[in-house]
This record gives sequence, C-alpha cells and structure tokens, in this order.
Amino acid sequence: MVLVAALLTATALGQSASFVPLPTVPLGGSVVFDGGRQIAVVFEASARRMWHWDGSEFRLQVGPTPPFGGGAAAYDPVRGEVILDGNIWNGANWRSIGVPTGWLLGAMAYDVARQRLVRVFTSGTPDVAEWDGSQWSRIVPPASPGFGGSLVYDPARGACVLAMSGSSGSPLSLWSWDGSQWTLLDAGGPPATWRGFALAHDPVANRLVVHGPTGNPAVPGTWAFAAGAWTSIPTPSEFLADTPMGLAWDGVGLLRLGTGAAPEGVWRLEGNTWRLLPFAAPGQRTAPALASTPNRPGIVLFGGVTPPHSGARLLGDTWVFDRTWMRMQPQNSPPPRRGAGIAWSPANLAFLLFGGADAQNAVLTDTWLWNGTDWLPQIPSTSPDISLQIVTDPAGGVLGLRREIIGSVNDQWQWSGSNWANTPGPSATYNGALVKAGYDPRRNVVVAVINYELWEWNGVVWTLRGPLSPPYLTPSSVVYRPDTQRMLMFANPGVEWDGSTWFTASSGNQQVPEALASDFRRSRLFGFQVTSNSGSGWNGVSGVLTATPSSARRSGFGCSLGATPALLGDGSPVCGDAGFGVTATTFAPNAPTLLVLGFQVQGQHLGLGCVAWLPQPPAVHLLLTDANGTARLSLPIPNDLSLRAVTFAGQVAVLDPVRGLFEGLTFSDVLTLTIGD
Repeated sequence: MVLVAALLTATALGQSASFVPLPTVPLGGSVVFDGGRQIAVVFEASARRMWHWDGSEFRLQVGPTPPFGGGAAAYDPVRGEVILDGNIWNGANWRSIGVPTGWLLGAMAYDVARQRLVRVFTSGTPDVAEWDGSQWSRIVPPASPGFGGSLVYDPARGACVLAMSGSSGSPLSLWSWDGSQWTLLDAGGPPATWRGFALAHDPVANRLVVHGPTGNPAVPGTWAFAAGAWTSIPTPSEFLADTPMGLAWDGVGLLRLGTGAAPEGVWRLEGNTWRLLPFAAPGQRTAPALASTPNRPGIVLFGGVTPPHSGARLLGDTWVFDRTWMRMQPQNSPPPRRGAGIAWSPANLAFLLFGGADAQNAVLTDTWLWNGTDWLPQIPSTSPDISLQIVTDPAGGVLGLRREIIGSVNDQWQWSGSNWANTPGPSATYNGALVKAGYDPRRNVVVAVINYELWEWNGVVWTLRGPLSPPYLTPSSVVYRPDTQRMLMFANPGVEWDGSTWFTASSGNQQVPEALASDFRRSRLFGFQVTSNSGSGWNGVSGVLTATPSSARRSGFGCSLGATPALLGDGSPVCGDAGFGVTATTFAPNAPTLLVLGFQVQGQHLGLGCVAWLPQPPAVHLLLTDANGTARLSLPIPNDLSLRAVTFAGQVAVLDPVRGLFEGLTFSDVLTLTIGD
C-alpha cells in the first residue's frame, strides 16, 4: 500500500533511551460488557489504560483515559455508553459527570428497567446515589444491608442486586434495590470476607455468580445463585486468595481479571467450568532469573516471588519472550525459587540455572540446564555451597561469582559442561563489597564491578582495568547493550564501557528494572518488572530500554452536531505487529467513511468549525461502517527496525447527514502514531 511504501522511506529521529513498559494483557482491573459493540471493556487500574476484549484477544485502546480511583464500571444500554467512576465513554470521547463533594461511592450498576445508574456508598453511610442522565440524587433507604459490597443488574428481577457480607466469615446475603428501599432476597450464602468478592450476572444460565475469597481463613471460591438456591462451582487451585477486581460477561462466559500481581493468568467461567485462556504474560514478581544469548532468539525467565500483598508466593514457571511472551510447558522443572542465577553455557548449548532460595530462605545448590523445551537436572560431583551470580564464561562454560565478598575471599566457580570447579577469583579484598558482573559477547570477556573497581576476565586471568568513571558509581546491574555494543553499568545516571573508553548513559525516567537481559534480535535491552524509585512500584511487568518507544496521541479537534467521531489505534504501533490497525468510531451506522493517512499535520479550515488536518495525504481509504458505526482498517507494520521513530497521522470524515456540519460530513480529530518498541 502507499503508506507502507512511504514508511519504508521515512527517516527516524534519534533521542535518548529510557525504560518504557511493554503492554501485554491487562494487569487486573474493572471489566464491563459493552452490549452495543459486543466487546468487554477493561480498565487497568495500575496503569490507567483501557483495553478491548472481543472474546479471544485483548487490544490496547490508544487514546486518553481519565483518572479514576477504584475503577467501578457499568454499561448503559439505553445510551450505549460505558461509565467509569465519574466519567462516561461514548465510544470515541470522554465526558465527566462528576461526583458531589464528600460522596464516597463504590460499587455501581446500571438499572435498565428504571434507566438509572445506581451506586452504593463505600463508607460512613449506607445511602444510595443515582444518576438519571443529567443529575445525581442521594437516597436514604429506611433500612440498609450496610455499605460497600458488589452490585450488578439482574434482568430476571428487573432490579439491581447487591451482594453483602457483614463480617469476615459470615454468610453472604443478597439484596434487591427498587429505587427507594432494599429487599432481602437471601441470607444463606457462602461464608465470605467482608469485602473483595465480585458479583456478576450470567445471561446464559440466568443466574448470579459470586467469586472471590470465601470462608475463614479465606480461600478462593465460586458460587451460583438461581431459583433461590446456592450451588458451589469448582474453583482452580491456581487462584490466589486475593480477589479478582473484575468479573463480567464477555459474550462467551464470565471473564475473570486478577489483581495484576497474580501469575495464574486470565480465566473465564464457561458454564460450571473455569477455563484458562491461552495468554502468555507472566504475573508480577521480584527476583526472577532472566537471561539471553546471541546464539538463540528470545529471553528466558524462570521463577521469582509474587509481591507481598499477594502472599509472597514462590514461583517455578518458565517463560520465553520473543516480541511476545510464551509460557513453556516442560516435562521437568526446577522447584520454585527466587534469586536464582541463569546464563548461557556454550559447553552445553543450553541455559544453566543454579541455586537461589526456597520458601524458608535456605540457599539452594542444584544445577539445571534449559535446552529450549525441557529442564534437565545435572548431577555434578562437586557443587558450590553458596549463592552465586553466574554469567557466560569465555572459557566455554559458565562462571559463578559470590554475590558479596566475605573477608578477603571472593569465591569463584567454573562450570565445564558437566562439573563445577572452585578457582581463584579477582584479588579484591574489600569486605562486604557487592559484585555485579555481565558477559560481553563482542569482546568475549566478563566485566565485573567490585567496590567501584572494574575487572575483566578473559577465561584465564582477571585484569584490573581501574576505577569506575564516575569513581563512586554503584550499579544495580552490569549488562551488554546490543544497540551501542557496550557494557552498561546500570544506574541513574549510568555509564557504558567499550573496553577502553567510558561513555555517559542515561536510564531516563528513574525506573529501575528488577532484572535485565539483552534482546539481541531487536537490538535493545529488556527489563522485567519495571518498578518506580518513588516506592509506588508494581506498575508493570516488563519494559525495554529504547530511544524509540511506540506512542499514539490525539490532537486537534473534530466537528459534529453530536458526538464527535474518533480515530483510535487498535493495538500498539510496533515493528512487526501484523495485527495493528486503526478503528474509526463514527456513530453513523452503515455510513461511507473516508480515512486519510499522512505525515504532515497542517490544518485547512473548511468552514463551520471543520478542519482537514492532513492536506494532500499519501494514503486515502474508503471504508463502510458497520451497524454500530465502527470501521477498522488493518495496518500491518513491517518487521523492519529502521521504521522505529517514524511518525504518521490519520483523520476520518464520515457521511452523516444527521450530524454533519460541512456538506453532510462529520470529522474526527487527529490520531498521531509513532512506530517503536
């Protein structure tokens, strides 16, 4: 197509590199089913991102998302709008409906029969708030089940139903709301915690479903309520005790989103069976083992430990990242652990994993090899009895270094391919000094930082290369950076070393990765579990050090007599994404739509407030909207890294005599896309 040809000849602009989180799937959040477009809309609480789920695939919705607190969501089928806290999304634009000052509102649902948005107060009072489309009203019922709980509209009863638990371990009760008072439906539900469970309506079975922590102590449970009776539904043992933040119908079953820290994946309740959906995205964790090699594409991740708020559970899962995550299913696997060492072993043509710590913080000393499909346990005649940082050894195997110098001894171990041998390490004598080391594949040496000194190992001897520059830098890691072909001593700021010269390196946005590895295929650094130095933390699971992050932003303005059309990115514009596209939301069903794409945004006023933002565009597409007023154009992005940092923009004009201001046309604002990592 014309645009692709133009992209391949466009020139990318350079800029300083920084760590940018990579979107994969939502890290928990609120989910609501948009019946008009037959998609589930997910609001990711941790990153304030909006996703679309069509029953088989998550697509990150590019565009502005308003700030939101608890992220309570509902769908208004009368107006075809999604409501998030105090904001309404009409498919193209947000508008605020506000919340009166001092009102602490939580769970909400849209009452279809009464055409009202119903919200319950979360604390201080058991009152109810309602939004009639133009104003809020506060209702004080004569009697109340309490405050908080989970709320859903039940079409069978034609009313909103509240699930409530008075205290941890007490039976769950169900209450219906008629606009003025609560009526008790059932008081004999399963024992539940006093908050955190989710209530949803299953339209196929015409029943209410409660999922979350039940009992005392709390364990995950699933219960259905129909015909006045409760029925227990088997719940997978993989679910953690902390509850899902989202449970809603998605057109097939009830989609379950965890808290974002849970590694159990995305599940859907189909009938009475929970099914794990085929998604590859490791849950949030700290202290994973992460490694890569130029000899094999992809990055290998093993284990780690979940965050404290999700139980600090040790993990023993294996993942490979090669533009997307893929969970591996090995026949054999090391026991769960955190802080293990992992590195490529040329002697075995496999990744070697050593040690780590178990749930009792005991040091592990077992050795395993990952051959790409399975873990193979090794039985060496001698093994290190300490925790090691391991890297590829220029001598042909793996080199292990004690992570911290004790006294004047810095233990060094070498793996030959079948056995460990204890050999002399660098002659540093700084008691308590931390050791950070990485392998430089370009020069075939190990580069190590020990107490502000730089050492190199060529497979035979250690050589002191002098003090760091700056001399008191304390790097969190030492890793090879493929894009500069230098060793990065990662810090804020950091430095790079090419074997003879120091270079200043900036990590940009003050974000520190838990673990780093070289993404050789895409010539960049990959970091797992990007956290914030400010202490907020846990705001992503992976990221890349890149000077060319992908982005999408809306600018300018559109024109219409009613809701303004919008052009939004469908996915993230990254090199090699064959599924990328743009979606026009027009509010005009079965309408001819002109989509223009170009590189230069320069407004040309047409009259009546309408502006053509892309004069003389190189690409023009005529589309036809569907019955919901939506049209999509597929824009597969070639897997050509030279396209990174290329920027282009789009706008749509829609033939809509009802809302059209200029010659029966409505116009969207501008969507500007930058291709990147």
